[in-house]
Amino acid sequence: MISIQEQYKELYENFQSVVDHLKTVYEGDDPDNYLDQLQCQLDKARPVSDESDTTNTNPTSEELIWASGHFLTIPFPLNFRDFSDEELDEYIDNHCTESTEGYEPEDVFEKIDSLAYSMRAYNNGFRFWKEEISND
Repeated sequence: MISIQEQYKELYENFQSVVDHLKTVYEGDDPDNYLDQLQCQLDKARPVSDESDTTNTNPTSEELIWASGHFLTIPFPLNFRDFSDEELDEYIDNHCTESTEGYEPEDVFEKIDSLAYSMRAYNNGFRFWKEEISND
């Protein structure tokens, strides 16, 4: 089983390759200087600690960033915890996928939080189903 740290590292590497690809496609800055903002986020990225507190039931920032990538076109930035409620709602509105378009930002965040919580529980050994025990 792949740990959340390994998944986050893979997500980071994939994100870096997308940024590199976009730079070659657009060959410069777009009107909003978006690619530079993405690169800045990557430059600020810190390694994920292997010493994360697995006894805490609340998802970590890294887990929420990972989960947000399933519901948003661009996962939460590393500093999303510093956003005000209005900024977070606006970010979610601006980056909804087709499957989350039309949902209220609070509902999308609830989906993100639920997936991050489920992943944390799964990685900590909690299973949502009973495994059948074979008497062989």
